[in-house]
Amino acid sequence: MGSMLDLIPFYDEVCIVEYGRQFLTGGTPDSIIQLVDGPSNQTMTYVGCCLQEILFRLFGQTGVRISPFVGLAALWFCFRTWLRKTSSLSRPAREALALVAAFLPIFFQSAVLTRVDSWSVASIFAALAILGKPDKPRQTFQLASASFFAALSVFIWPTCAMLAPIYPAFCFDLNRKREFLLFCLFGIASVAVLLLPALPILVQALDFTSSYLANRTSHVFSFADIAFNLARETARDPLTMAFAAFGFLVWIKKARYMAILAFLSAVIAAETSSLYTFRFVYLMPYALLMCIDAAEALERAKPRLNATCLWLLVAYGVLTGPVGHLITPHKRLPDNLKEKLAQIVGTGSKRIYAPDYAAYYIGRELGWRQFAYHDNLANGRPAVLRNELEKADAIVLRDWDPYETIQQSCTPYGLLSNYVLEAARREKDSPNKSFAARYGEQFANPWRQPFDLSGFHEVSTLGPIKVFLRASTAKPTP
Repeated sequence: MGSMLDLIPFYDEVCIVEYGRQFLTGGTPDSIIQLVDGPSNQTMTYVGCCLQEILFRLFGQTGVRISPFVGLAALWFCFRTWLRKTSSLSRPAREALALVAAFLPIFFQSAVLTRVDSWSVASIFAALAILGKPDKPRQTFQLASASFFAALSVFIWPTCAMLAPIYPAFCFDLNRKREFLLFCLFGIASVAVLLLPALPILVQALDFTSSYLANRTSHVFSFADIAFNLARETARDPLTMAFAAFGFLVWIKKARYMAILAFLSAVIAAETSSLYTFRFVYLMPYALLMCIDAAEALERAKPRLNATCLWLLVAYGVLTGPVGHLITPHKRLPDNLKEKLAQIVGTGSKRIYAPDYAAYYIGRELGWRQFAYHDNLANGRPAVLRNELEKADAIVLRDWDPYETIQQSCTPYGLLSNYVLEAARREKDSPNKSFAARYGEQFANPWRQPFDLSGFHEVSTLGPIKVFLRASTAKPTP
């Protein structure tokens, strides 16, 4: 099976660590997250990124990879605390529903791909747990603490900002306007405090954010896209989403208009910024809150059926999460890759073009100055890339399959993805492609294209890794 350290890093994983490195170093001229002619790569929402970078410095890749699973444990604890304080469910039902949250397939996939979503969602539920029931009086310290965690969630990962309506919808009574006002004021103060470490790079961070957004393809809002994207992502966990849909009907019956509006505002915000897997993650707190109402309604009517449903959801999460990822093969790096790259490329301040990120951690440990770009320079700005390659000592690439799917485990979505991508790969040269092949091509990533390698000579192939040195200095290894 190999070590978790052998897994080929995911794009988001290394970008998060690199953002942390850039923040803690004040910005460096070489980075794997560069923009063409853009400003220094800095971010104001630095907490999650710096956490991963600090863990890398302290514990290496092990710390980075384990961190999201610790975040899942924190999420479970905070959600369990929220249930204990606010729910009328029996204790066994509360424990089962807390485990449903911990083993949600989309949360587990995010952790496997080493994103920090588990930490940001845990921070949201920490704020909810501190606030408790809307009709319960709160001390000033509670309001201040909850507002800090609400602000912290955004600084861990900025997508959490679209969940701001969750607090007035679920934690405040309209008759307690003073408490809500204090919560907002403490929230503003918390944002100001969290921004203090970012002040030295604030201008660069704003410039980088605006440049990054300007380079993105504009997204046209569409209700049809919302329906399709929600249906697609629901296929990851149809059982929990069906249970959540029952909870949404309970909201309608109870006329919980604030909750409904909060959820719809999050859906619209997610679709406006392109609703895909890691936007959908931030709709799941609402889905879990719907599940609470569904479980409470079902337990009152048929407690045994409710218990059966909840433990079925737990079993589904365990089977498609830990078990599914354990039995599904992952792409891994070859043995002793670090030693081989040190021998072939060398150590120290080597400037390496590394657009595939596969050897990112190894390059950091060897002291390389790695660089790559957010956008596709090979097609859009080849002259810029050619100019940068003239200053590079080596190029480290990974053999890349455009029909390769991100690890989805054994969910219906994952099985469908693998099936249609395999059909697309098998029928890529066929004049009469099947529906599955045509659909699979929509899942494929066609943007990565070869670029001009003139001036470099391939010196070694190490499993999926290819190494190119300057032709004048390249010495093929046996």
